[in-house]
Amino acid sequence: MIPVTTTPTSSPAISDEEKRRQARAILREAKEEVLNILWDTDPNEYCNERLMLVWLEEDYEYAIRRLCLCRRSESTYLQKLHRIFGQYSEVIPECRGKEIRRNQRR
Repeated sequence: MIPVTTTPTSSPAISDEEKRRQARAILREAKEEVLNILWDTDPNEYCNERLMLVWLEEDYEYAIRRLCLCRRSESTYLQKLHRIFGQYSEVIPECRGKEIRRNQRR
């Protein structure tokens, strides 16, 4: 599911290019996960897997943050991640805007 075990914790031995490659792999995996959930679930079902998208987005966001990319790269990958989950996540759009602004200040 989420490659948390393969993401480094600020290891200096891993190059920036390798970190970016891992971030792209995380984004690809997130896209596949969202597509699988949307394809396999019935939207009219009371308790379906779409409710997990919010938590999955947080997990993938954490995996990207653990890569310890530079601020600009991290911001770029997090924006791409939010676009992947954006319209399917149950978070209110106003709250998402506040989250993005808060992340950009860090």
